[in-house]
Amino acid sequence: MENDKKAKKNNKPFIAVAAAAAIVGLGFAAYIKLNPVLSTDNAMVERPKATLSTKMMGTISSIAVKEGDIVKKGQTIATLDDAELAAQKKQAEANLVVARQSIGVSKVNLDRANGDLDRAKRQYDHQIISTESYDHALKAAESAQQDFVLASKKVEIAEAQVELIDATLKSTRVTAPIDGVVARKWMSEGDLLSPGLPIVTLYDSHTATVTANFDETKIGRIKIGQKVAIKIDAYPGARFHGTVTEIGYSTGNQFSLIPVNNAAGNFTKVAQRIPVKISIDESTDFEDAAAHRLLPGLSAVVEVRL
Repeated sequence: MENDKKAKKNNKPFIAVAAAAAIVGLGFAAYIKLNPVLSTDNAMVERPKATLSTKMMGTISSIAVKEGDIVKKGQTIATLDDAELAAQKKQAEANLVVARQSIGVSKVNLDRANGDLDRAKRQYDHQIISTESYDHALKAAESAQQDFVLASKKVEIAEAQVELIDATLKSTRVTAPIDGVVARKWMSEGDLLSPGLPIVTLYDSHTATVTANFDETKIGRIKIGQKVAIKIDAYPGARFHGTVTEIGYSTGNQFSLIPVNNAAGNFTKVAQRIPVKISIDESTDFEDAAAHRLLPGLSAVVEVRL
């Protein structure tokens, strides 16, 4: 009897621990049941990106920014040497002046020819001049009209040439299309730039999002508007909140360099992933001193509340 009492007494701590573990387990199961989530660590921070280039070839005369600078929309980022274009513009403007003077002379000649034709017509009607003389006056008026039209076209061509050079001159000044931060500078002063080559890459300085790649077996349970808990690996003590804003319409495999062709060779089924874009409720502005610096490419863990 004493041994049975001692055994029961010794088992009490074990029973208490087991009971506590069971309660905790049941509580956790109840929490999961009442608060279902889908989670993935295949997620990263993203920001809208703009890579700046130009449509013309030229030598970079100056770059006004360095990596890490925050720039405003419309701010000058780089300028190209425009000495040759400036000379071309002077020549085009001179051609325009000559063309406008020519059209003035053509207008005077046209008015005179039309006046001669009117007099010739009246004289011809009264049989004062011959048919041949009237025909000469008619042909002269028609020729003057053609000269005036040609002079007008030359003015249009000269104006278009000036406008083209002005547009090209604008291309020598590369400006920021967004408020952003200079993430990468690809060129330096003195480099010869070809059309389409990148000069700098900017990331949006105001807004960051998270893109999470969920298994295709889970994507059917995710809906736009669902709330999301976000953890950023770079800031383990911080917690962020967000909302599902977009659900991809294709798997990531469709945009890989060499998409898998299941119709050829052996087939191994691999679970595909669909990107889900998540907005972040907290401030992500680089100019906000209180906000965490959520850099593009940082790893994240997300939990979507179902």
